[in-house]
Amino acid sequence: MVIAPSEFFKEEIIKILELDEDKVFIFPSGGVDTNLFEYDRKDSLLTNRSPMLLGYVSSITRSKGWKDLFDALVLLKKQGSEYTCTFVGSGNEEELLKELIAESNLNDNIHFAGRKEGRDLVDFYKSIDAFVFPSERESLGLVGLEAMSCGIPVIGSDIGGIKSYLTDGNNGLLFKQGDVEDLKRTLERYKELDSKHKKEMRLQARNTAEKYDSTLLVRSLNRKFERIRRHNVH
Repeated sequence: MVIAPSEFFKEEIIKILELDEDKVFIFPSGGVDTNLFEYDRKDSLLTNRSPMLLGYVSSITRSKGWKDLFDALVLLKKQGSEYTCTFVGSGNEEELLKELIAESNLNDNIHFAGRKEGRDLVDFYKSIDAFVFPSERESLGLVGLEAMSCGIPVIGSDIGGIKSYLTDGNNGLLFKQGDVEDLKRTLERYKELDSKHKKEMRLQARNTAEKYDSTLLVRSLNRKFERIRRHNVH
């Protein structure tokens, strides 16, 4: 048996290794602790706040797409859109991010908060309106599911791992990876959604995350191992 982190990678593994489909089992990066990354359904009422509150959680490295998000935010500000966006994480380009924030005079709109873990990370997710996930590549993208578990819609790049759980218009929005203009338009698109649609997105985001609950996934993996053990015994 081969274990893959997402449906996208399962399909790639089958093609590359020429395996039968039943030889590849999906175990999505251990899943998400939906008890820790909690969702109070009353939070779904927190929609259409002004300014729009955006968040990014990932490494501050080029492959994670932070620069695309920063450039899209600059374009939004030039056209007068009101928002705040907080970058959470660390990496080899965090000093560059700080410099760009200072040089662009966007200190009131864009913030760098460094690393967050545990309860602090949960509280951060719950404080934003949408989670922006502009990565170039992801085997799955667990941070997106963590945000969804807190009832936060994801605005994500249209790459394999993220597309395995993000459905455009349902639990978030997709944009063309690496296309700053399309990211800007997608952020605008989210902002213009009515409260009813945003509330439904929050509920669907949580519903999606519950399918990736870590306890359920571990049980499923254990059952798979047990079936293999019994087959080999016989």
